[in-house]
Formats: sequence, C-alpha cells, structure tokens
Amino acid sequence: KISYDKAYKDMQQKIERLQAQLGDLKCKSKDTSSVSDTQNPLSQKLKNENVELEFQVLNYARENAHLKATYKNLFDSISVSRAQT
Repeated sequence: KISYDKAYKDMQQKIERLQAQLGDLKCKSKDTSSVSDTQNPLSQKLKNENVELEFQVLNYARENAHLKATYKNLFDSISVSRAQT
C-alpha cells in the first residue's frame, strides 16, 4: 500500500532537486552566453535543458498540487464518515 505522505514528500523532494538543477543550469547558461560563438552549441544545449527542466518542474508541481487536493478531499470525506457513525 502506498503511503500518501511519503509519495507527497518524495514528489516535493524531486521538485526541489529539479529546481536546484535548473538554477545550476541557468547559471551555467549565463556564464556560457558571454563566451565566444564557438561555444554556441553548448549554450543552446543548456538552454534546451533549462526549458525541459522548467517543464518538468511545472508538471511535477501541478501533479503534486493535484495529489494534495485529492488526498485532502479523501481525508475530509473520511472525517465526515467517521463523524456520522
């Protein structure tokens, strides 16, 4: 059986790791953008990775919010059921 708290915490940790990775890549991208055009492919690759990571972070955040709302609703319905018995 899945522990919903654990799943939520795991998702939150993954989001934090991706945000940290995204921040690192943004710094690297800024550093490489000031270098000569000979490193343009590296700069473009970092920009592409940034976009992909931003997309992943947004998707994980959206999924996390959805899970949080779903399990809150389940918890609330269980609480109501217990109060009625």
